[in-house]
Amino acid sequence: MKIRKIFKDHPEITYDILKRIPKEIANPVMILKSATVAGRQVIILNIKGTNGLNVIAPVQLDVKKSYKSKYFKFHLY
Repeated sequence: MKIRKIFKDHPEITYDILKRIPKEIANPVMILKSATVAGRQVIILNIKGTNGLNVIAPVQLDVKKSYKSKYFKFHLY
């Protein structure tokens, strides 16, 4: 499960922090174009992990040819 992987790979992200992410994405600190991945935006959120650093959420909109398959991919750092 993806959530277990987040907790394993990022111990500074707690369940309470994860629950706040959708709300915080609506009011980000900063949005940048990714310097390494074309078509990806990097969103800096006003959430601090347990390590004291801001949560960074790279977001990529994947669009297929079908109108039903538009979705966002989120990664947390």
